[in-house]
Amino acid sequence: MTKRIIAVLLCLLTIVGCMAGCATYDENEDKGQCLTMYLTQDLYDLDPMYAYNNESAINVVSLLFDTLFKLDENGKVVNSLASGYSVKEDANANEYKMYINIKDTCWSDGTQISADDVVYAWKRVLDPESSSAAAPLLYDIKNARDVKAGDRSIDDLGIYAEGTQLLSIEFEGKIDYSQFLLNLTSVALAPLRENITGKGDEWAKKAVTMVCSGPFKLGRTTISETKSGVMYDHTGFLEEVRTKDANGKETVKGVICTETRSFPEYTQTSFTLERNAYYYRDREKDSIKKTVTPYKIIVDCSMTDEEIKSAYESGRLFYIGDIPVSLRNDFASEAEVRDSMSTNLISLNQNAQITNKKTGKTETQSSTGTTTNSRNYTNTVEYSVDEDTIKSLEVSSSSATGLVPEGVFETSSAKKTFRDGCSETYKYLTYNVDEAKSLLSTAGINPSDYAFTITCAAYDEVHTMIAEAVCEAWKSLGFDVMLKKRGA
Repeated sequence: MTKRIIAVLLCLLTIVGCMAGCATYDENEDKGQCLTMYLTQDLYDLDPMYAYNNESAINVVSLLFDTLFKLDENGKVVNSLASGYSVKEDANANEYKMYINIKDTCWSDGTQISADDVVYAWKRVLDPESSSAAAPLLYDIKNARDVKAGDRSIDDLGIYAEGTQLLSIEFEGKIDYSQFLLNLTSVALAPLRENITGKGDEWAKKAVTMVCSGPFKLGRTTISETKSGVMYDHTGFLEEVRTKDANGKETVKGVICTETRSFPEYTQTSFTLERNAYYYRDREKDSIKKTVTPYKIIVDCSMTDEEIKSAYESGRLFYIGDIPVSLRNDFASEAEVRDSMSTNLISLNQNAQITNKKTGKTETQSSTGTTTNSRNYTNTVEYSVDEDTIKSLEVSSSSATGLVPEGVFETSSAKKTFRDGCSETYKYLTYNVDEAKSLLSTAGINPSDYAFTITCAAYDEVHTMIAEAVCEAWKSLGFDVMLKKRGA
């Protein structure tokens, strides 16, 4: 479990004002503050549906897209886009329904937010072709599981728009309504516009193709080639091909490239969030600062760690994301530390090509084991990696010691964690180099005979550091291991 270090809460940055009262709108009035922040992880896709598992993405996407309900500073579920809800139960007919009224507010282009936008967004999450991890949040809805499994049509899903501002939800049976409302606070379930989102995957990457329902909208984005020298392989992309006929007339068409090519790593150097002028505001009557005080947030992703430290100490910088690892000790005494569950998974390729340096041959790793077996390799990973080393690298963290991290509660108790109730048998991660070597010897493996590669995402600092530590652990056993840092 990694403890995220967050310097400034997003709720302080949005500074959403009181909804009551009006003021005469003056175009010449002070626009408000322009805030500069730093983000430690690059974000290339601001689609709410895919922000579910990325904390940095959630922090930004939550400023761009509003949800029906939200959590207040005390962790209580309160209305956001929803103005209220009601529940209707008929046990004899096994009918359990919820009705949610949606407030009268607009998207960043002035179009009214409607119940149809909610229906479309939720059906998109539950589409069998969708890879969104947020789908289980909606499984209480009638036929939701069958729809996601592809056993029913998406039109069988128990959600309907009854008019412009009323959402009707039908459930499989009696449910925990409080838990369902808590699920609806996830930004992954934020309403979306079908005429915008349905145009393709690029809609959430460019300001010109995105409309937002939150206090801010996406402004200018700058992407530049990095100086790291990191390259990544890509195939199947659309390549522009130009041809000329006998008269010299040029034709341009897109052809899918079937060859794998290497490309330099590009990274996001900055992007801007601009105030949504329609956010709970009447443009004709209300002050421009009625609901959102800052008029612009500039997110700088290009600074070095020392530049970040200098900018923060001089008061020129806010953070929305993790403080870089190299600076965590410097700010440990003043930073607010909060628990955030995370895991780092190393996946072993069951059909990996492993080079035998002694014979010069490439052997195939498989579950039956022409080289070794999967269990020996898995156990070797467990025994060779020192969790204390990982903890010292991250700063302010504790080890998961298993697939289920600390902080996951039992479904039957809000006070008892999964770890408290599980058997010691499942707390399997231990550090024992001698045992790792013994397993290899039993399998007839001489580590110095073998070379292989571990691949990690270069844009994630913590995961890269963990991958480097794992490589060093395997090298200590005698393997020839290379770390390949793949660009974003």
